[in-house]
Formats: sequence, structure tokens, C-alpha cells
Amino acid sequence: MKRSQTWWVIATALWGCKADMGPEKPYDVRIPASTELRLIQFQLPVSDSFTVTGGASDAMSATVRTNVADLAPKVRETGTLTKVIQRLPSGRTLPDGSTNRWDVRLGAATPVLLDVTASDLKGDWSLGGLQLAGLNLGVGVSAPHIHFDTPNQTAMKDMIVQAGAGDCRIEGLSHTNTRHLKVDGAAGSLYLDFGGTLRRSASADIRGGVGAATLIIPPAVPVRIDVTSGVGTLTISGLKQEGQTYTSEGFDEREPHWSIDLAVSNGAIDVRPAP
Repeated sequence: MKRSQTWWVIATALWGCKADMGPEKPYDVRIPASTELRLIQFQLPVSDSFTVTGGASDAMSATVRTNVADLAPKVRETGTLTKVIQRLPSGRTLPDGSTNRWDVRLGAATPVLLDVTASDLKGDWSLGGLQLAGLNLGVGVSAPHIHFDTPNQTAMKDMIVQAGAGDCRIEGLSHTNTRHLKVDGAAGSLYLDFGGTLRRSASADIRGGVGAATLIIPPAVPVRIDVTSGVGTLTISGLKQEGQTYTSEGFDEREPHWSIDLAVSNGAIDVRPAP
């Protein structure tokens, strides 16, 4: 066999090779508490679950349980930046029956900018009462359920969500205390609830994709929505309409309010008051 043919056979055998699977093991990642802003980045493949809550005495206390040794997290720290990386060797894929479950706890005493990218991410994120200075989320398939049941305790600069092909549900958006919200629905469905306490005016760019999008606007939350229409359908109830602009009852720009740019693509968008 010629050398070129030999290398082709080897490459074919290696490409798509399954990663080794063994007994499930826990791996811990800890970031000590600090008064300085901490930037925490996660770079992950497919995850069975990735939950985020408060309650940590550290800036972050995280545990991942996986039965794939290649998924043991690698932690890189540079100043106040911590990168947590899971990456399979080139050409390897996850075997059937693999597990990869994350439990992440953040501390309320440390301001944190959280940045998470993953090909598939499921889980529940309960983020109320923390000091989130920023939140960036990019997923390829499933997105977590994010909710702010109580107000964020620091001013958030930006909250950016790239929802990919999965469903994305975010509740308590007025509790986030963000300056700017950007959500891209891509091929998945969106459910955005703007409930909560609005401490300051905020802007939002929302791009509906080919999936359905639902925006819940409580009567107590002042809002102005400017619509850019595509070929999709748009239904808005409970707001006053003037051309392509919709405002809540008694809207006053001098008071804290949401200013939302809503782009309708191919999907259906429904904007309605809270039930």
C-alpha cells in the first residue's frame, strides 16, 4: 500500500473515533471571593445539564460530573479572568451513554461577568440576588431556562443571548438591571418575560428567527417597541400603536422604561401583557 493510502486509512479510522468512557468522576473548580470584578468564561461541548445558582461563599464554586476523561475541565487564569474549558481531542466524538453535568454556584459578594459558550446546553439558571456585571450566552442547540426572581444587585452593562436552534426562556428581565439586552432567536423559539423591578431605562435588540417568539410585558413595566417587519407574523396586544411604534399606557420617556427594537424575520412573534 502506498504511503498516501496508508495515511488516508489512518485518518479515516481516527476521524469520528469515540472518546473513551469510564466511571463517572467529579471535578471541582473554585474561584476565591473578591471585591474585584471577575470574568468567568466557560467553553463547553454538549452538556447534559448546566445549572447556575447563587449561594456560594466563593466567587464561584463549580462541580462537573463526567464519565469521559477527556472532558476533565482545564482551568486557565490570567489576572481576574478565569477560563474553564472542556474540549475533546481533534477527531473524537462523545460516545453513547456519556455524561457531562455541571453544577455552578456563584457568590453574591463578588461582581461577576459570566460568559458561556456551548454546542448544546440544558439547565436552570437562577440568577436573582447576585452581582452580575454582564452575561454572554451562546449556544448551538438547547438553551437554559434563565430567571431573575429577585433584583440583580449591581448594574449590568450588557446581556447578550445567542439562542441558536434551541428554545430559549428568560424571565424577570426587568430585575437584571442591565443597560442593554440583545437576544437572537435564530432557528429556535423565544420566551421573554419583562417582569421585575426596573431601576433604570434599558434598551433591547430582539431578533426573531424562524421559530416563534413570545414577549410578555407586565402593565407596570413602561415600554416602547419599534418594529421592523419581515415576512413573519406579528401580534401585539395591550399596547398603544402609532405606525410601527407601540407604547404602554401612560408611557413617559423621563421615567425608567424599556426601549425595544423588535425585528420580525420568518417566524411568528406575539407580544402580550402578563396573564
